[in-house]
Amino acid sequence: MLRLHYRDTLIGTIKNEMPDALAMVGEIDFTPAAAEFKQVFAFFNDPHNRLYKEPPF
Repeated sequence: MLRLHYRDTLIGTIKNEMPDALAMVGEIDFTPAAAEFKQVFAFFNDPHNRLYKEPPF
């Protein structure tokens, strides 16, 4: 299990992780603190955004 942090904030835990080329994939169980990052996850969850757009933040 991996832990996803931003600075001192635990955003979630990642289970069932496995390597995918240069990245890691898995299932994220978000903590309540993840609500602050909802826009970030929504942006990167859209395949079109990842390939063709710059993040709006």
